[in-house]
Amino acid sequence: MVLAQTLLCFALLGQPAPLPPLVGTLSVTEGKVRFERKSRDPEWAEKYVRLRVGDKLTIVEKPRATVTLDATREVWRLPETGAWEVQPRGLKVLGGGSPVLLRRGTTRQQPSGKPPKPLAGIIRGDGSSLEPFGAVLSAPLEITWTRAPSSTKTTLEVLDSAGKKIWSKAATGTKLALPASVAKPGVWLQVRVTQSGGGVSASTSTWVRLLPVAERQPMEGEEKALRSALADEPVALGLALGDLWASVGLVSRLPKALELAFPAFIARPKPESEVVRAWHWKHGEWLETAGFGRLARAEYERAWKAGERAAELKSSVERLGGKPEIEEWEQLAAERDRLMGERKYAEALPVAQSG
Repeated sequence: MVLAQTLLCFALLGQPAPLPPLVGTLSVTEGKVRFERKSRDPEWAEKYVRLRVGDKLTIVEKPRATVTLDATREVWRLPETGAWEVQPRGLKVLGGGSPVLLRRGTTRQQPSGKPPKPLAGIIRGDGSSLEPFGAVLSAPLEITWTRAPSSTKTTLEVLDSAGKKIWSKAATGTKLALPASVAKPGVWLQVRVTQSGGGVSASTSTWVRLLPVAERQPMEGEEKALRSALADEPVALGLALGDLWASVGLVSRLPKALELAFPAFIARPKPESEVVRAWHWKHGEWLETAGFGRLARAEYERAWKAGERAAELKSSVERLGGKPEIEEWEQLAAERDRLMGERKYAEALPVAQSG
């Protein structure tokens, strides 16, 4: 009995408390910012840190650092000295100066031309060689693809949101512009390229949408303002541009935003696991915002496979129909916790020891 009670105490002490919600992001371009979170030792903040309610930030060395708040879409620059506690919709000053507001983003609603739910995730067939993908800024809407080796015949088809073919044409090269009567602004279209002959049979599809002027002009204005306000804050700029482009479905631009936000991902042959996790998680969030759930889930699963275990990521994978794979040690820990919760201490002991 004493052993069981001792085991229970150690198990309870070793279990982390549920974390507060994620509410924003810290990006550090230069200098040092001390980052503190309950149940963790203080540490130097990396270039990109997801913030939770209650996190504390303290300037140690003159920084170039910003905090982006999700709820308000605000970007704040941290001053040269000070300390702050992260709140759901702001930063509470604990000492020193107050952050300076750099930019407040415009709240955007999902455009009416969002991809139809039954088909939104079915984007590509046998590869990623078909372009463009997602929303397109201006006409003409030109489709390009990679020729399949040995193929002798290529047909381009355009389908509406219900999957009905509305236009098709045989192609002799690897690009074709859609007529204005087909590529109408604001309408999502599924474009399918089929190549055959010479023992080849390949079909690839993509969703495209020509942005209406009423959506394009405000987006371009906000992008210009962001580039001006965050010119010397590349990480914060990348995050802000990614949010903006995702909101109007410009998913083909998202890699550019990711490169700004996570330069270490492309600067090294084998980036650190933390960078890999952050890249894929953020990419998934943007793809989901743009309406492409299946692709978003694939990115979430890559972040999970790379070792990210945040509850929010697990929830995202499950919300989109996935099932995060659990390592053996994680399964043992879950089984131990279950047995402890049921007061089956004798059974929990060997499980705890095996983990």
